[in-house]
Amino acid sequence: MILFFVSSCHQDTNLVMTQTYFDTGKTKIKSEGTIDKVTQLKEGIWKTYNRKGELASEGFYNNDQQTGTWKYFHPSSKVKSKGELLDGKKEKIWEHFYDDGNLSFTANYVNDQQDGKCQAFYRNGRLSTESFYKNGKLNGAHITFNSRNADTTLYLTYVEDKRIGLFKKYHEGKPYIVGFWKPEVGFVGKVSHYRNDKLIKIEYKDNNGKTISTELTPKSSF
Repeated sequence: MILFFVSSCHQDTNLVMTQTYFDTGKTKIKSEGTIDKVTQLKEGIWKTYNRKGELASEGFYNNDQQTGTWKYFHPSSKVKSKGELLDGKKEKIWEHFYDDGNLSFTANYVNDQQDGKCQAFYRNGRLSTESFYKNGKLNGAHITFNSRNADTTLYLTYVEDKRIGLFKKYHEGKPYIVGFWKPEVGFVGKVSHYRNDKLIKIEYKDNNGKTISTELTPKSSF
């Protein structure tokens, strides 16, 4: 990649406008914004472009660090993602979008790590997954949903990025398999199997995931 720099005066006497280029002919701008003419650090509004000249991102710099609201764009010029940065790190709510403008993903950040609720969406706007993070790791429920309706398809729990605890798999919105999941082992203890919302089988497994016994319970309820 070839970069060329061009500077010009700016209305703020402490700042000068700067551009970088992809090509030697200086016809394809890579980025443009203002720098402090003494420190040579980026300050104020900056924009970047792709090789086709389409806007790729825009936001603010403070002391050479991305700060404040930043936006990133699809080639169609529609927003691809947007959110807050502090010293180059993601903070608060970030939103991501499909190229048609519909929301695809949203998450809360603290010090550049996901923290709190995170949601992903299908292109049709329906919720796809909902998860909870702490310090950048999955902690709590992770739920997936059907793209055709609001039915839950899977419910898992995580601790420090490891799947552990309650596990529920659904079919057409109704429980299908319910049990306790142990990391690197799988199901342990009692595992219940359902058909058409009725309990049909219970498995009992040891701590290594080996089946100890099985009960068929066509008339039982969980």
